[in-house]
Amino acid sequence: LQADAVLTVSEFSRDKIVQRFGIARDRVFVVGEAADETFAPIATPVPTALLRACGITSSDRIVAYVGGFGPHKNIRSLLNAFDQVSRRPNLAGTILVLAGEHENEVFHSEIARIQEDIRKLDLAGRVVFTGFLPDGDLAVLLNLALVLVLPSFMEGFGLPALEAAACGCPVIATRNSPLPELLGDGGIYIDPRHPEQLERALLDVLRSENSRAEMAKAAVIAAGKLKWTNAACQLRCAMRAMIES
Repeated sequence: LQADAVLTVSEFSRDKIVQRFGIARDRVFVVGEAADETFAPIATPVPTALLRACGITSSDRIVAYVGGFGPHKNIRSLLNAFDQVSRRPNLAGTILVLAGEHENEVFHSEIARIQEDIRKLDLAGRVVFTGFLPDGDLAVLLNLALVLVLPSFMEGFGLPALEAAACGCPVIATRNSPLPELLGDGGIYIDPRHPEQLERALLDVLRSENSRAEMAKAAVIAAGKLKWTNAACQLRCAMRAMIES
């Protein structure tokens, strides 16, 4: 490694970098992330024109996913869990909204396999692709959603989960990430290699309004502790350490 220092977004990522590349720990610095101020609770969220164009209404019971469509995002497991959960009588009418660029994604994508799974599971009427959403539209979606699911096999940070938390949206996320430490009681954390955990978590969140309310409160508090000013201070400290070394 020729660089004098490596910056990464979380202690979780720092540990993985040190393990994978054998870099001295004191050469890897954490500079965290935060949600933009656009992401905040909205008292009475109303779908924007873009969301309405996708067929999303205020009466929809929404399970949301935000991100890319590569294999490591584990969306196919999410589809299977959603299929099982949404077929239960008391959860009929729940839709899965997949937000993110999927037609011209720059990273490796398995969108064709995802769309084939949707066809095989007969989910065409219950899964919505929005494409890329600007922050304003995304913030409204996260305010409308009952839960955001981020079931990736691994996340270095998981910014969509933090943005959801800032909106007061409960989170179901992978344990293989810094999110359990970052969001605490604002989320439920699952092993992405065990699909039954994801299904159980979805059932628990969707069935209980009280649980969602408690998670929402904890999520907003946790997200509020992460600020870009903190990241700026971390970067300044990293630069000072390298200058003095």
